[in-house]
Amino acid sequence: MNQSGFTLIEVIVVLSIVVLLAALSSGFAGIAVQQNTLLNTSSDVVDTLRRAQSHTMNGQQDGVWGVYFTSDSFVLFLGPTYIAEADDNIPTVLSSSMTISNISLNGGGTDVLFDDPYGDTDEYGSLLISDVTTSKTKTISINEMGMVDMN
Repeated sequence: MNQSGFTLIEVIVVLSIVVLLAALSSGFAGIAVQQNTLLNTSSDVVDTLRRAQSHTMNGQQDGVWGVYFTSDSFVLFLGPTYIAEADDNIPTVLSSSMTISNISLNGGGTDVLFDDPYGDTDEYGSLLISDVTTSKTKTISINEMGMVDMN
């Protein structure tokens, strides 16, 4: 008697392989998402610094612009000093897995202000963007000429 079909053992083996592959791929997907979040957050910081410099150099709203940093956010601001309640502030809050640390700027402050008309800065230095879940980091550097770089 010739019967075609699958045995219970064959079905269990195939399902086990599918579950194993699904588990492995979801782990790799999670790592990729975290790496992408770190890169996007770091790029947002760089873009905001460059926007502040550009606004200053172009005389946007006839003022100088800067970026203020805390451990869980950064703020694009207008004026020679950061004022938390100012209407012109454009805040960005980091995702809960990201943090800003090791803020090491000339003068010891937590903000970078760009000078008119060339976009240079006296608050040059670096800061670290970290993913607290994977311990991966990106370093943002600002030189005296106002050039911003990410490593």
